[in-house]
Amino acid sequence: MRLRTWVIAVLLAGLAAVATAGPDAAKSPYEKLDNTKLADALASNGMAALLGALADELQTSNPNDAAYAAAQMYICQARVLTAEKDAKAKTELLNKAKEKLRAAVAAAKPADPRELIKSYRYRLLLGDLQANIMMQQLFDRMLFLQSSQQDRKTVVDATAAPVKNLAALHTAIAETLSEWRKPANAATMVVLGNDMEELELIVSHKLGYAELCRGMAMDSADQSARNRILKDAISAVEPITKQQDNENGMKYWAVLLSAQA
Repeated sequence: MRLRTWVIAVLLAGLAAVATAGPDAAKSPYEKLDNTKLADALASNGMAALLGALADELQTSNPNDAAYAAAQMYICQARVLTAEKDAKAKTELLNKAKEKLRAAVAAAKPADPRELIKSYRYRLLLGDLQANIMMQQLFDRMLFLQSSQQDRKTVVDATAAPVKNLAALHTAIAETLSEWRKPANAATMVVLGNDMEELELIVSHKLGYAELCRGMAMDSADQSARNRILKDAISAVEPITKQQDNENGMKYWAVLLSAQA
């Protein structure tokens, strides 16, 4: 929590500095910070207006990060709308976020390890949006035994590609970490290894949740396929359930997910 507060304070200071600086002012040290992590911190606190300001500021210098910040802004705006009263507006915002992220994923050409991590974050948020965030209302209906056959079919159809993409992302991160752990890449692992390992856990969590949602929605007539994907959900979050503490906030959710599956 302290780190998150510090990051937001830094961003506020950085945006204020940009707004007041002249065209010949020296580059701010805040420009070296990871814009996607700043966007994540703002999004976790529901700060849609600041996400919009960040997206505007990055539009020229870093269009992909700008798209990521804009997508987070749309998701924040959608979260405060009720599905019953504002269903159309909510869907429109989430679709805008999806298009922004698709553009960022397609345009990303990571030339160094830092940019590679960013490209993985684009892919993570897109997969989470499609498989989890956009399906949340239908998933809630299933949990409370209020879903229709059409609801469940919608979930199964809509989550097929995103679940595959999240699984592919998880594999890509694991392969990247394996490469970074080689002696020749020790410096990269020291500097960026923690960020990549944290990202791997987040992807595991999002993938497990998506597989749980998909498995619960599958037709009970195909019990073998259903059991298989629910086992995949448990396997995905197993590294999180084995953590010693809940510092990152994911362990308890992972344990609950395993119990539900």
